[in-house]
Amino acid sequence: MLGLYRFVRSCIPVAICYPLAATLLFIMVLGPFYGYNDVCNTTSFLITSVGVDGVGWVGWGGVRWSGVEWGLWINILVHVFLFRLGEDGRLVSVHTKHTQHARMRRMHLRLHPPKQAFEPQTPYAKSSPCPAPRIMSSSLEASRLIPSTSTVFTATPPACLQFSPLDPSLLVVGTYLLDETATTLETKKTGTLELYRHSLAGGLTHLQSIPTAHGAVLDLKFHGRILAVALSRGAIAMYSLAEEEGRIAHVETLQLFSEEVLVLSLNFSPTEERVLACTLSDGGVAVVDLEVRTVRDSYTPHTLEAWTCEFSPDGKRLYSGGDDSMFIGQDLDAGTEVVRSRRSAHGAGVTAILALDGGEVLTGSYDEMLRVWDLRERMQAVDETDLGGGVWRLQEIERPGKLLASCMHAGSRVMNMGKGLEVVARWEENESMNYGSHVHAGAPNVVASCSFYDKRVCIWSI
Repeated sequence: MLGLYRFVRSCIPVAICYPLAATLLFIMVLGPFYGYNDVCNTTSFLITSVGVDGVGWVGWGGVRWSGVEWGLWINILVHVFLFRLGEDGRLVSVHTKHTQHARMRRMHLRLHPPKQAFEPQTPYAKSSPCPAPRIMSSSLEASRLIPSTSTVFTATPPACLQFSPLDPSLLVVGTYLLDETATTLETKKTGTLELYRHSLAGGLTHLQSIPTAHGAVLDLKFHGRILAVALSRGAIAMYSLAEEEGRIAHVETLQLFSEEVLVLSLNFSPTEERVLACTLSDGGVAVVDLEVRTVRDSYTPHTLEAWTCEFSPDGKRLYSGGDDSMFIGQDLDAGTEVVRSRRSAHGAGVTAILALDGGEVLTGSYDEMLRVWDLRERMQAVDETDLGGGVWRLQEIERPGKLLASCMHAGSRVMNMGKGLEVVARWEENESMNYGSHVHAGAPNVVASCSFYDKRVCIWSI
């Protein structure tokens, strides 16, 4: 028996392990290009080794990937079992170690079109037989679960939304639809702007729908009556809102970047009237002067997609976060980098940034953590909390110490920012990714949230 075991053990690394490892590497690298990320797949491998002293190890690993709204999700799980070989030839366990890699997200920006019928979401897969459980911290478990007071459904998936700053009853929703059968850029990614009026008595009333001419909508931001929209074909479109008539009108479209590049996020400067910043799918960041309709400054701080940007309150710095897990700050006057997080500071891509008065900056990540950074000290997070879902958007609520977070598959969270981060309320009616939530300054109890593949827009109250 002992001789047979040693013979089998000596054959496994050459006959099985190396071919399986090569197959696994092939699927991980080329899978997205062959459509493997349209379904959930799992590959496992087994490796054994025994030393001359009879002590060895067995490793089992699995790599799971699945089609997700905005990319490829890789989850690596490794079990290592140490054992020794007893005198009778049986294996005796010595130690078991279980490790799980931080979740890594390499985005391919392949927003999938909705199927004919909606299927329940797993956290990062549109439809998958491999469910991933929601993580509940003690703060989340103790928080209030809030139901919606009004729900409507859009014709195409909603990717972002915002209330008008001048009229809290008007809500604009941006949508994103991918047609994988399309053969041209003009038809592959399309979007619309949907205008709604909210009332406490009648819920949400649809007022207007406008197709966007230069691709799908990835982000939108108001500045007074002006609405800036980030589009998937390298453009920023400008619209004006007439509150009395309840209508949106197109003003102009600025084709500032290549049509192959997606404008992923944008933010207006807090100190300059006609200046905004945007981030790009090629890792770039740009500052745009709307008065002269040109890019005033541009640089490429990220090696992968730059997902988000945020001005400092004084407008002198511009922070950005990317899929390379980096949080970076740029001094706009000097044109130099003044903030750079360690690569290990975030377990995955940085997708949300919020700069507060007093020097604190908050970052949200695909690793489901919200972190607080005091940039007056050394570059280290001073607080963090697990929100149970990738943190896609952050907004400071106009109430003392309150914060709103859009947490993708986990829904929306309301937090207190007192002595520590504490989740006090949550909305979880989304059956897909919650990419957008917003509170109006004039009605700080009313929140709008959207859910992507089930095309849901909801109003709820804090």
